[in-house]
Amino acid sequence: MNETFIVGLIQNIALLLAFSMLHDFFASSFARFNRYFYQLITGILLGGIGVMLILTPWNLQPGIFFDTRSVMLSVSGLFFGPIPTFIAIAITSVYRYSIGGDGMWMGIAVIISSGVIGIVWRTIFATWNQRHTGFHLLFMGITAHLIMLSCTLLLPAGSRLNVLDNIFIPVLFVYPIAVFLLGQLLLLQRKNQNNRNELATSEQRWKFALDGSGNGVWDWDLKTNHCYFSRSYKAMLGYVNDDFLNDFDEWKRRIHYDDKERVLKIVDEYLKGKVDEYQVEFRMLSKSGAYRWILARGKIVEYNENNEPIRVIGTHTDITERREAEEARQKTESKYKRLLESMMDGFVFIGVDGKITDCNESYCEMLQYSSAELRKFTCQQLTPEKWHELEQKIVDDKIMTLGYSGVYEKEYIKKDGTVFPVELSLFLSRNENGDIEGIWGIVRDISRRKKFEFELYETSEFLESLFNYANAPIVVWDNKMHITRFNKAFEVLSQYSSKEVVGRKIDMLFPPESRQRSSEMISQPVEGKRLNVVEIEIVRKDGVKRMVLWNSANVFDQSKENVIATIAQGHDITDRKKAEDEVRRLNEELERKVTERTYLLEVRSSELAENEKALMNLVEDLNLKTEELEQKSNELKLTNSELEAFSYSVSHDLRAPLRAINNFASILKEEYASKLDDEARRICVIIDENTKRMGKLIDDLLSFSRIGRSDIMLMPIDMNAMVKGAFLECAMDPERVKLYIGKLHSIQADATLIKQVWINLISNAVKFSANSDNPQISVSSVDLDTAIEYSIQDNGAGFDMEYVGKLFGVFQRLHSVKEFEGTGVGLAIVKRIVERHGGVIRAIGEPGKGAEFIFTLPKKTQI
Repeated sequence: MNETFIVGLIQNIALLLAFSMLHDFFASSFARFNRYFYQLITGILLGGIGVMLILTPWNLQPGIFFDTRSVMLSVSGLFFGPIPTFIAIAITSVYRYSIGGDGMWMGIAVIISSGVIGIVWRTIFATWNQRHTGFHLLFMGITAHLIMLSCTLLLPAGSRLNVLDNIFIPVLFVYPIAVFLLGQLLLLQRKNQNNRNELATSEQRWKFALDGSGNGVWDWDLKTNHCYFSRSYKAMLGYVNDDFLNDFDEWKRRIHYDDKERVLKIVDEYLKGKVDEYQVEFRMLSKSGAYRWILARGKIVEYNENNEPIRVIGTHTDITERREAEEARQKTESKYKRLLESMMDGFVFIGVDGKITDCNESYCEMLQYSSAELRKFTCQQLTPEKWHELEQKIVDDKIMTLGYSGVYEKEYIKKDGTVFPVELSLFLSRNENGDIEGIWGIVRDISRRKKFEFELYETSEFLESLFNYANAPIVVWDNKMHITRFNKAFEVLSQYSSKEVVGRKIDMLFPPESRQRSSEMISQPVEGKRLNVVEIEIVRKDGVKRMVLWNSANVFDQSKENVIATIAQGHDITDRKKAEDEVRRLNEELERKVTERTYLLEVRSSELAENEKALMNLVEDLNLKTEELEQKSNELKLTNSELEAFSYSVSHDLRAPLRAINNFASILKEEYASKLDDEARRICVIIDENTKRMGKLIDDLLSFSRIGRSDIMLMPIDMNAMVKGAFLECAMDPERVKLYIGKLHSIQADATLIKQVWINLISNAVKFSANSDNPQISVSSVDLDTAIEYSIQDNGAGFDMEYVGKLFGVFQRLHSVKEFEGTGVGLAIVKRIVERHGGVIRAIGEPGKGAEFIFTLPKKTQI
């Protein structure tokens, strides 16, 4: 390797550097043209550089010379791809072929192989420029130049070794490094080109963004005090380009006087590094003379050698509308804040996490917490657990669907643990995007109201009880004379229920003949006059008239001026009025008699002396009459005694012959039965039956007579037990007759007499049901308030209602003795016993379907 080789190498390296510079120039100049045009120009450029490299070779021997075209073409294939590289290969190959010489075919082979290796490396290792770029460049250079050394086989045989000996070291060690360095240089240029492109794109985007957003741009040179203001900056204030000089002092002059000192101080602090950023809001004078609010931002972009700022750029934004909106919002918020703070009710705002984010003073006082303390709680933590489910349901069903809860009640827990009732309304709050930001509500402490409501309830209950259960009848009517209230005492007085009269006019209570006059009197309180104690007649539901003493009071509205109702109390004075009328009649009669007697006394005063003797005779006559009355009384007592003796005699004397007749008939049947024919025996049986019937008749008559004279001995009677006992006494076959007894009401009565009633009625039922296939007897009772009604029903022979009037008469029978035995006195006894107790008895029947006997006993003392 001689001096000529080194000079040639240096010249080639210089050409390669020129190649890289030209590449950078053409890449930036022709990048905007069509891709294929750009590749064509690049290929021609590379071919021209290859020719120039061939023109500056180092000559080894005639016809054999070397240059760095292999470096250029391999790098070209790697960086520029097939089209430019093949163009360069073609140009350099043609030129080398035109030169000729011993090394022509080796030279052309090196040209082709170098370019192809670069293209193949680019294809196989597509991401070579992203990772291990130096490794790829170095090993591609070695590969290309190993092949170049192998191309020496195309040289004449006599010169091959000599050539290898001279070029081996530079080709294998210098040329790969040249590939590495040229590749790194091109990579750096490409990176710079990409950065320039990105910067241009970024600047263009930034300009478009600023223009599209309406922001202005300013650029301040602190050395010259020159300040560039963009067109959008000036247009924002209404200026055209020449109206607003690009000067810092021009900018200062347009700042509002009240803002200037503050703004310049912030600028100075930023330039001195006292604050980290420059951002300030101020007012600037517009062309119209009005001031616009401006948001200015800036950043130092250049410093001098003393680290002092010399250039600042920034943006300028018109925020007038925002400031005006903020001022309006602040005024509104201030107004509402004052309103909320002045509210007696509590105000609370709850965030989406359930925590309290804001509240007014009333809410704090209500719960005895400070505002800061409340912000640590959720509303659920301040609410007793029993309300959690209800409140969650209100949130889900109303607030989240309708946007509000409506008014509802719950309880809160104070700081001291006290639980108190509140009334609240909640509303859903959304931001300007429609997203939920929380719930706000108005809360009212209703502890006092609840206390008043409870006291009012107690008072109302007391007054309601006093009204309903007062002994005096009370009625209330409105200003249209319609009845609105009616107590129980008035129900008793009028026999109307409250439901029957409420809503109807008060005059329904007055008799038709006095209705107009009574209505005029009763309407006086509605007209503002007081109804003093007056007597007004009413008519009961049953048509009976009662005289009532009325007094009333007016009920006024809140103004105390308008009558809205009248409440009147009545007192039934019918009996008193009758007594007064009777007293008045007696007084009048007395006065009349006094007048008459006075006249008679005056007339007969003169006859008094003459009549004195006659009066004495009258007294004597009265004494005689008294003695006669006493004698008659004694005679009556004697007659009663004789009647009792006669009753006993009848009982004794009539029974003796009957017993004799019966005994003689029995003797005939027993001792002379063999001598008696059938007819005689039949006659004896008839005698026996009739004597027994006669005895029963005598007993019934005596019982009937005693009932009218005996005293009633009242005692509690268990009717169920008495009816069961009477049935067992009367029924010959209790298993055949079915007895149904309801739950009978007990009563105060004479047990002996009432038992006789049941025995007689049950005996009749058993007797008259004997011919039925399934004899049944039912006994029941009903409470009639003032009496108990008892009923006994059978399914026997029954009777014709046409003859019901004869049923309770003595010796009255509706069936023959042959059909049903009996004396005809039993029902008469029943009737007398019931009537002696103050009751009544009646019967219902139908032939062949049975009979029912119904009697009532008044309540003396119900058990």
